[in-house]
Amino acid sequence: MLELVHVGCSSLHDVSLALGPGHHVVLGSPGDGASVLVELIAGLRTPARGQVRVNGEDPARAPKVRATLGTVLAHEPSFTCKTVKSWVEQIVAVRADPRSATELLGEMGLNGWAARAPGSLSAAERRSLAMAVALSVRAPSVLALYEPLAALPALPHKLVLDRIDAAVTAGACVVSVTASPRQASRLAPSAWVLDHGRIVRQTGVPFAEKLCPGTVPDLLVRVDSPRALLARLAECADVAGLRWAEGSAPNEVRVSGTDLERLSLEVLRAARDANLHLLSLVPSLPALESVHAADAGLARGAYERALEAARGAMHAPAAATVPPGPTPPAGPTPPEPGASS
Repeated sequence: MLELVHVGCSSLHDVSLALGPGHHVVLGSPGDGASVLVELIAGLRTPARGQVRVNGEDPARAPKVRATLGTVLAHEPSFTCKTVKSWVEQIVAVRADPRSATELLGEMGLNGWAARAPGSLSAAERRSLAMAVALSVRAPSVLALYEPLAALPALPHKLVLDRIDAAVTAGACVVSVTASPRQASRLAPSAWVLDHGRIVRQTGVPFAEKLCPGTVPDLLVRVDSPRALLARLAECADVAGLRWAEGSAPNEVRVSGTDLERLSLEVLRAARDANLHLLSLVPSLPALESVHAADAGLARGAYERALEAARGAMHAPAAATVPPGPTPPAGPTPPEPGASS
């Protein structure tokens, strides 16, 4: 269980989250506080305000808790050990892991790195090594992974995703932080949006449509014969726009309209009628800047609705009050009609 209670630190402002086992994605950039968030979860930074708790304990003050965490930072620092193997040996010892450093590196396909000097590793290779070490924690409580699918030249995405799935199945809380809506959609069906240091909302499902509420995403269609598809779709009433960059993306057509489901059906029908081979059909995803613009629009709309409601309450006529009538004199209760005396 991971809890952030009114956390304020550097670029983060009053962040509160309670996350249990599962894969949780946070969509935000370093400027939004994404890298600071990972450092706080890892116990490498203490919040100026609020609390961070992993299974009820502060990771910054509990070495035993930190031994159950797996972390990949925005910028992995270099280390001073003589070799990669000696660095991993130190980590294995801290974790009380029965595996040797050679076994751990071998499981992640990095056994050829054992004798390498730290100074020979590039920044991307240091990230790959940090990811390998993070995903090798046995029975992890929390994994905090910054851009888990970016700049990992030595680790296939499938290996990373399979390891994350295994950790989730074992009951871990996995927090993946990314600035890419496309990567976020690969990691989980929804995401928490971090905007200027605040968690503003959680996207709904389907992800592509709920990421920017009120807009309909384009369809990105990869097809073997784009000219034939364009000719068919040009006659469809539900298609509002077609774009094809023959030079940069010769097999990709962008289709726009007002209803994603109708667009998909039109593309499928056109491909069938023209006997075309569809390679892929996916909704496009906006850039993070567009997501933040949508958040600003949502906030502005909520503010204006609240302001309008307040103005309406101020100008509403007061409810009329009826003065009480004279009190009837006390006396015996008259008999009901039909009652015998």
